[in-house]
Amino acid sequence: MAPETPVPRPVTAADLALREPTLLHPDATVDDVRRLLARPKVHLALLVDDAGVLVAAVDTEDLPADARGDAPAAALGVPPARTVPPGLDGDEVRRRLRAQGVRRAAVVDDGGRLVGLVCLKRHGRGFCSDDQVAAYRRDRDHGSPPRAEGSDPAEA
Repeated sequence: MAPETPVPRPVTAADLALREPTLLHPDATVDDVRRLLARPKVHLALLVDDAGVLVAAVDTEDLPADARGDAPAAALGVPPARTVPPGLDGDEVRRRLRAQGVRRAAVVDDGGRLVGLVCLKRHGRGFCSDDQVAAYRRDRDHGSPPRAEGSDPAEA
């Protein structure tokens, strides 16, 4: 009898997630979020408590133009609107993000703990990886010249 060929496990949101997204503490202000979202490639501010629980996920559309800079940002983002469960199939993650017109979602377990961040690339055919983001950060931090459109390793 021939050995059985293992059936490949479907790729999940947890598999696709960036493991070290930039995080803010839950006491972050509107100005803190504005500064973070002003950075290239940052499209979603994740406010996470000391236990790793996602308190809010805030994007630029959540920030009213007249919001006071010292106001708490946590009240502005609603986590369930921008989250996916870790076991969600990767193709379904892509469909959900496209249907919502967004490219980022926090991956959150049943206890509300942040697992990571799925980051759909601009062209929509793939997801950013930790290696690509690390390469982008190295280039940025070492003053490398900006890459041509479409050649950025993260294409985020």
